[in-house]
Amino acid sequence: GHQTHCTGIICAKNNNSGMVGVAPKSTHICAKVLDKNGRGSSENLVKALDYALELKPDIISMSLGSSASDPSVHEKIKQLYQLNIPVICAAGNSGDLGVNYPAAYPETISVAAYYKNGKIADFSSKGEEVDWSAPGVGIYSTYLNNAYARLSGTSMACPFMVGVVALMLAKHKTLEDLGFANDCKTVEEIRNHLLKYTNDKGHVGKDSSWGYGVVDIEKLLN
Repeated sequence: GHQTHCTGIICAKNNNSGMVGVAPKSTHICAKVLDKNGRGSSENLVKALDYALELKPDIISMSLGSSASDPSVHEKIKQLYQLNIPVICAAGNSGDLGVNYPAAYPETISVAAYYKNGKIADFSSKGEEVDWSAPGVGIYSTYLNNAYARLSGTSMACPFMVGVVALMLAKHKTLEDLGFANDCKTVEEIRNHLLKYTNDKGHVGKDSSWGYGVVDIEKLLN
C-alpha cells in the first residue's frame, strides 16, 4: 500500500474519481524492494538500481531509507547521476537524528515534509543534506484494493517533488521540440531550475529543516 500511495501522488489519472496526481500524464514503473513490513536489504536495492540503470527513466523516486550508508548503493546512485537521471529521495522520519541514506548522498535530491499549516513536520529528518520540502502530512492518495488512504511521512513528500520535476522536464522537452534550447538536462541544471522558482522557508537561505524551501509550481510552469 505504501508504494501504491506514493505512485498515486505522482501520476494518478485525472479521471474525475478519487484524487489526481501532480503529473497525471506521466508513467511510473515500480520496482519492489521492501517486504510487507517495510524491511529490505541493500542487495535488493542495488538490484533495483541496476534495473533503473538498464531502463534509464527520466526520474527515480525512492521513499525508503536507512541510517547507515552503503557503498554499493552509493556507487549505483553515482552512475545514475552521471547519466543525468535525478534520484529524488525521502529525507526520513527520524527528526533531529539526521537525514537517512540514500537521501544524504550529495548526488540525490533530498525532500523533507511539512504540514498544511506551513510548518515543518516534527518527524521530518533534519540535516544539512535536506534540499527541498513538500507536503507530507495527512496526504490523500491511492491505496490497496481500489481504496484511498491518508498517510504521513517524507515518503509522501518525495513523490510530490518527483511530480514537480516531471512537469518541469516535460515543459523543457516541449520547448526543445519547438526549437528552443533545453537547459534542464543534467541533475545540476535541474537543481538550478528548481532553485530559481523556490520560495525560501525557515531561516534565510538553505537550512537543515526546509532545505532551500518550497518550489512555487505555478511560477515554474508559467
